[in-house]
Amino acid sequence: AYMKKPTQPIGKKDRNMKKNYIPTSQLIQTAKAQSDLHKKLTKSAKVTKKK
Repeated sequence: AYMKKPTQPIGKKDRNMKKNYIPTSQLIQTAKAQSDLHKKLTKSAKVTKKK
């Protein structure tokens, strides 16, 4: 997923493309959730290795 998109002049083509994309705020929330999940998984993996 791309966090930063190159700024383009908004035209009909651009609007049609944006309909297919997930809203940026939703994308950021998903990325944050994934990173949090990854941290939890790596922590749990380290805990199991110590045992």
